[in-house]
Amino acid sequence: MQIAYTVEFTRISDSEISTEARLIDQAKSDPRRFEVLYRRYHPEIYRYIYHKVRDEEQAGDLTSQVFIKALSKLKKYQHRGLPFSAWLFRIAINEVNQYFRQNKRTRFLTLEDAGLEQLQETLDDTSDRELMLETLRDTLTGLSDAEVTLIDLRFFENRPFKEIGDILGITEANAKAKTYRIMKRMRTRMENKMHHEQKIGHRH
Repeated sequence: MQIAYTVEFTRISDSEISTEARLIDQAKSDPRRFEVLYRRYHPEIYRYIYHKVRDEEQAGDLTSQVFIKALSKLKKYQHRGLPFSAWLFRIAINEVNQYFRQNKRTRFLTLEDAGLEQLQETLDDTSDRELMLETLRDTLTGLSDAEVTLIDLRFFENRPFKEIGDILGITEANAKAKTYRIMKRMRTRMENKMHHEQKIGHRH
C-alpha cells in the first residue's frame, strides 16, 4: 500500500441531482444524451482511477471501460436520489479491483489534507502528521479491499455514508458501523504506537 495526494471531488446540489435524473431517463432512450453525463463525470472518475493505478494509459483504459459498461447497463439504472457518480464509482471500484487481481500491482490510497484532518479529528488524535501517516499505513495493511475503499471514500473522497452504502452495496447504517469498527482499530494501534515510543523515550 502506497500513499498519494489528490483533491476533493465536486459535490452537486439536490436540484442538480433531480435534473440529472431526467437526463438519465432521456439517455436511456437516446444514448447521445449520455455524452453530457460522460463529460461531467469523466474527469472525476479518471482522477479516482489514476490515483489508484498511477499509470495514465491504464487509467484512461479503465475509465473508458467504466463508461462503456455504464452506458450498456444504463437501462437497468434506478435513481435513488443520489448523484449518478455514485453508480459510476461502484463500476470504477469493480474495474480497479479486477485490474489488481489480474496484475498484482501495488495499490495506492489517495490522501489530501482535509481528509487527514478529518481523520485525526475522528480519532481524537493529537499526534504529529508523520505518526498519523505511519499508523495509517500500518492499519491499512490489515484491512480488506472493501474496508480500504470505505475509508478512502469517506475521508479522502469525502462521500456521505448514504452514497458510500450505495457504492459498496451495503446499507447506510452498515457503512457507518463498519467505519466505526475500523476507526476503533486505528485508534488502538495509534495508542499502542504512542505508548511504545514513550517507553523508548524514557529508556534514553
